[in-house]
Amino acid sequence: MRGGTELKPCDEAKYLGCSMHDRADGTKDIKNMITERMANPEKLDLYWGHSDASKRNSILVADAVSNAKFRYGLESLMLPQPALKTLDVFQLKGLRNMLGMQTTYVNRANTNEEVYRRTRVEFSEPERRGHRREFRQLSERHEQNCTRRLLRQG
Repeated sequence: MRGGTELKPCDEAKYLGCSMHDRADGTKDIKNMITERMANPEKLDLYWGHSDASKRNSILVADAVSNAKFRYGLESLMLPQPALKTLDVFQLKGLRNMLGMQTTYVNRANTNEEVYRRTRVEFSEPERRGHRREFRQLSERHEQNCTRRLLRQG
């Protein structure tokens, strides 16, 4: 460092919005982001509770916010499968809530595949301006972003 100051070794450091660990695991970051989102639900709940937005618009807003939030904090990490699964579970909880679906524990017909199918139906409804957005799971989107980044560097 400047002035001859020595850096002390540490197990964890914050860099580009995420925690870098000596074991290169992003699970802790994902859990912190989910906890933060669950602790401050009133931000999006104001939109959902006090507007007459369609299910499609609610899903679009939630998708945009979660995509931005998770992408910023996790863009510099390669996540293991359990961490990606945690992202998908968080997304499924929100989708079930927005679609008014009960959990699979209560209604066995509401499988994850059914939640994704209904979400894709809402997403595929044509927009007024003529373009469509495709729904993707958070884990799938993260993996595609990492692949794009690697291809740009190569």
